[in-house]
Amino acid sequence: MPFLLAETIHAHPVRIIEEDGRGEKTNHTRLAKGLLAIVFAVVVAVPVSALAAPPPKEVDWTAKVVERLDMAYAEEIVDEICAMGDSVLGFRGAGGPADLQAAEYIASEMKAIGLSDVVKEKVPVDSWQFKSAYMDVPGMTRITASSFGGFPGTDDLATKRKHEAITAPIVWCGNGFDSDYDAQDVEGKIVLVNWIGYDFWVDSMAYGAWEHGAAGIVVTTIDSNVGQGPYAISCHDGLYVPGWPPLISISKENGTLIRDRLLAGEQIKVTMYSDIVKGSMLTGSYGYNVVGYLPGKDYGTPEDEFVIIGPHHDAWFDGAMDDTSGVSAMLVIAKAMAEVQKKCGWVPERTIIFTSHTAEEYGIDNTYYDWCWGAYYQINVEHPEWVGKSVAYLALELMGMPGEPVSMNVVPEMYSFVRQVLARNTANTPYGAFVTPKAHTWADHWTFSAAGVPGLEIATSTDAWDTYYYHTQRDAPGIIDYGYMRQLFAVITDMTMQMTQAPIIPYNLQTLATNLNGELRSSDEFAVNGLYDIYADYGLDPAVNLDKTVIEAARFSDLVGMLNPLLSSIDPALAQDANDRLMSLVGTLDRSLIAIGVWEQDWYPYQQPTNDVYHAVAALDLLADSSLPIDDRISDAIWELNWVGIVWYYDYMSYGNYLDQRDRLTGDRVASWGLQTHLQLAVDVWPEYDALSQLAYDEDVAWVDVEPIYESLESKLSGVSLVQLENAFELMWTALTDANSQIEELIAILQ
Repeated sequence: MPFLLAETIHAHPVRIIEEDGRGEKTNHTRLAKGLLAIVFAVVVAVPVSALAAPPPKEVDWTAKVVERLDMAYAEEIVDEICAMGDSVLGFRGAGGPADLQAAEYIASEMKAIGLSDVVKEKVPVDSWQFKSAYMDVPGMTRITASSFGGFPGTDDLATKRKHEAITAPIVWCGNGFDSDYDAQDVEGKIVLVNWIGYDFWVDSMAYGAWEHGAAGIVVTTIDSNVGQGPYAISCHDGLYVPGWPPLISISKENGTLIRDRLLAGEQIKVTMYSDIVKGSMLTGSYGYNVVGYLPGKDYGTPEDEFVIIGPHHDAWFDGAMDDTSGVSAMLVIAKAMAEVQKKCGWVPERTIIFTSHTAEEYGIDNTYYDWCWGAYYQINVEHPEWVGKSVAYLALELMGMPGEPVSMNVVPEMYSFVRQVLARNTANTPYGAFVTPKAHTWADHWTFSAAGVPGLEIATSTDAWDTYYYHTQRDAPGIIDYGYMRQLFAVITDMTMQMTQAPIIPYNLQTLATNLNGELRSSDEFAVNGLYDIYADYGLDPAVNLDKTVIEAARFSDLVGMLNPLLSSIDPALAQDANDRLMSLVGTLDRSLIAIGVWEQDWYPYQQPTNDVYHAVAALDLLADSSLPIDDRISDAIWELNWVGIVWYYDYMSYGNYLDQRDRLTGDRVASWGLQTHLQLAVDVWPEYDALSQLAYDEDVAWVDVEPIYESLESKLSGVSLVQLENAFELMWTALTDANSQIEELIAILQ
């Protein structure tokens, strides 16, 4: 047997003795030659397969990590962090004591787990510490209230009194639309308004209350798509502008009782109180992002690559699901991976960066983009070096809500990979799973994606979650199913390990190519074929930018078709170079093609101006169509203009409110992550819309009344919307040309 033979040879080494001066050898030498001959004969007689060492068994490192997922630790984390609150209702507002405490806890746990180079990194924030709020109404017990991120307390800051409240008559103002204030005197009073939810954000309601001189705002959710759980009190980011009056939030049940009394004609004087400590980044307010590393094989060298994974730790109320569950996921998975590395000798191919962000819910005033501030600061200010070196960032949100499917939204290049991972994990997704190949703007992965690090978000939520639990006191530890949570942790582990260990980064650009070309060529709303006649009418040459975009998009699709098979059979010696090039490539694409519309739609840069152009041209064509009665022309044109920019708000707000919204939306006051997204300015057609709306009620209207409106609209179409559209096309074809050149170079290397 080979083992015994090897043992024999090793136990009796052969000693070779040099020739003597006469050229004769000793008997020891002859004996040695004889023994070697015997050994050689035996070795030759033994089959080669018996002599060869058995191939090493490939270790399933993912399974080793999954078996170490510590759910007792998961529950401990949720309980510990949810107990950290600035009020009896919880709350870990960015930069407040509880937010800082959570960051310190996470850093301490990372160190205890054994992560390397753990650090808390300061993030300047407009801090917000919610301590308490209530409302006193005659005939009712004291009503517990909350507030919205960024809003001040009732303390006017001009006195040193410790408990300042606002006592004033309360007025029911419906949905808080501008028309709801007609014939109402709210000067110096408190307004009670129903927040309809996502279609009309509370900042617009706050502007209206401020504009009409209200002393305070009480928001309820009587008829809404949020805050519908029993006695649910809502809190969201408020998109706050300094100077607006204090705001508190109460349940729909209490709001209904007060509203009904007011509608019955009762005059009620109430007291509203909110104890809130605000701070400004201009005067030194800050929160912390926390970062720790699980070193890969090239840690600390220029060759290192990264996979980034993490949640946020600021929260409204207890924030058990949103997002203490994500913190739990990160720490439990980090602990399991660190144990496998230490005890089993696993060395990741890539370094895993574990991070937790402050200021995801809110963190900056006087901008439309007041959320995801901590993540924005990390990837754009603190760690821009991660761009071009990171496979992806996986944002962890809302883990373990029983009955809720796994919901993922991801950049297109990660879509195929994510679907493959989920297909392997059907046993771990008992309520189903679905993936959207676009990164939405409501979680930290957005700003990473727009910076050039592909972003993925995983959560368990549906519209029902948003309606009954989201950002209310019902988001408490008791709703988490830890058995389901463990299954989700297994899915996340599998996904992270695949990104960490894959020799070739698992990007597939086919989804992006298909979607982009489909939108440009055949979509109902955004196909560019309708632009050619418009360009001709306004003296624009489509060959300058439009055609180049279409041509480069088609070439991109062809090149992706050539690249994919080469990546599937790549020479391992080329892997490092290929990965570097792939990360550069997706960075080029994501930084230039990820964009949003004015309602935060997941759009390409050209889509918002194309939307504005098509609807404006349709309105102009209707107004000029003399075959139709002029009143029909006006009403139909109004309908088309309704979809241009954000003029849809016309029925809800004043022109001043609209301009305030527009200025913050486009970053004219405070820049934030929204400016990464190539958002085209929302063309201001409010004056024309308003003028047409006035004419719609005029029985004697004639073309002479419409003509100046027509000319003004045409001027804005040619001078704003078409200019923006040309800028968007130029951005896109330039980026696609660069990307196509990169693909061609990569193909040449791989062939």
